[in-house]
Amino acid sequence: MQRENLLITTVGTLDFVSSWLQDDRNFDIALVYYPQNITEEVKTKLENIADYVFYENGFKYTVLKSVLNKHPYLLNYKYFWMPDDDIKLVKGTTNLLFETADQYSLGISQPSTSSKNISWKIVRHKPGYILRYSNFVEVMCPIFSRSALDACLDSFSYSKSGWGLDFLWPTLIEEDVAIIDKIMVEHTKKINLEGGALYKKLLKETGKTPSQEMLELEKKYDLKMEPGILSFVYEDSILGYLKRKIAGA
Repeated sequence: MQRENLLITTVGTLDFVSSWLQDDRNFDIALVYYPQNITEEVKTKLENIADYVFYENGFKYTVLKSVLNKHPYLLNYKYFWMPDDDIKLVKGTTNLLFETADQYSLGISQPSTSSKNISWKIVRHKPGYILRYSNFVEVMCPIFSRSALDACLDSFSYSKSGWGLDFLWPTLIEEDVAIIDKIMVEHTKKINLEGGALYKKLLKETGKTPSQEMLELEKKYDLKMEPGILSFVYEDSILGYLKRKIAGA
């Protein structure tokens, strides 16, 4: 029987997938394994973890667009979470992530992150908040409503690196965008803005850097690359109370 939500993403390692899992989950799992060579051991692990397993090479969002277009039955879910495979869930649960997105009718959202290995300070975890409405959600672990995914899916191939999509997506939807502080993840890998394998692959295939891809999107869609917080929802806690008092709420 199909569950309500779908965790769908590309993986080259299963090191942190276990942190996403739980008993009595409210989500199905679709994993796209992209390395060309796969052992029987890894294949068995994938099949034991996931409800759907696919094998396809490429960049994360172009691959996800391809898989979703080839298998449209995967679009018959309420919410879709797409974490990078180096994302470790350290506070809350995946069930709670989906439940919070649904409770607040969010179009695109993401869990907050620890202070390790982040590119944008705006996504850093803020104690005392349930969520912060924003104009930005990073590409490393977004969660889409069905309608938001319908609006954004075609754009998944506009930037192979993913750079710039996080500024474009909020302009394509009419629903709210938010960072969910009730949930926190850790980006486990150190960010390499210049010489990482992803960027070398991109340069070889397209002759572009991630920065060039982002600049092209910025110009084409007249994007404002200024992430900001619009409003807050506070926790019902002493810390939340203090933050409300300080903010005059």
